Amino acid sequence: MLRLLDVPKLESPVLVLMLTGWVDSGFAGVGAASHLIAAFDEPADLGRFDLAEECDLQQHRPIVRVRGGEVGGVTYPSVRLVAGTLGRDLVVVHGPEPSLHWRSFVGEVVDFAVRLEVESAYCLGGMPAAVTHRRPPVVLTTVNDSQLVARAHPSREDYSGPTGAQSVLQVELGSHDIGAYGLWAQIPPYLTALPSPPAIAALLGRLRELSGIEVDTSALDRQAVEYARRVEEQLVQRPDLAELVDRLDAATPPAEGVLPDLPAAADVDALLADLQAWLARQDDDD
Repeated sequence: MLRLLDVPKLESPVLVLMLTGWVDSGFAGVGAASHLIAAFDEPADLGRFDLAEECDLQQHRPIVRVRGGEVGGVTYPSVRLVAGTLGRDLVVVHGPEPSLHWRSFVGEVVDFAVRLEVESAYCLGGMPAAVTHRRPPVVLTTVNDSQLVARAHPSREDYSGPTGAQSVLQVELGSHDIGAYGLWAQIPPYLTALPSPPAIAALLGRLRELSGIEVDTSALDRQAVEYARRVEEQLVQRPDLAELVDRLDAATPPAEGVLPDLPAAADVDALLADLQAWLARQDDDD
């Protein structure tokens, strides 16, 4: 159930959605949402969805406080709504996606967006792809309105299969005439479990381009340089992985074009299978 506090008057706000529980490789979506909230000069807590009855509490454990041996209050998982201004009004909805009652949850989020007269919405995330850390991250885009397709470049390839609550929200927002974009940063398959500053910066850059918000990513850009340096240092220590990365890098088209000698899709799939086997061996060694 949505528990709203006093909601300030917002002018044609942008809605940003980041719900954990589905794919978010490189913690790109989580990192981008956190960066936005941290950038607010005066963040306003608009309310939250209490998920005590809608979440798998074995996956999203409640938080308990212990002071001097005395057990205090318990905090259950929730989805927070935080508003602020970054050149224009912005509301960030973030937290774990519910395990149950998706339709009622989605309905309440959409009703909230309609009430606020949201101008556009953006669902953030990261997904593994046949890319390497040596290239600028690409952010693929989906839209919920054919009139927005021209802005969805590069777009995600055709897909039919399981999805997360964010995609359901994207569809339902469209049924209420709210244009919503899905922004997916592409993450190297061997770095999906590590926070990716370049992917976070790329997501925020694409969000800035589409929505007109003002967000400084210079700190993330500096972190991205250090991130790449450390990855390369690790590759020196792991020549077997370095060879696979070299091959994947050679098979990856540049951001603005396609290599004339790009291998067939089957070759790239075989390479990714090699990478997955390599990662599995590391888990076994641990």
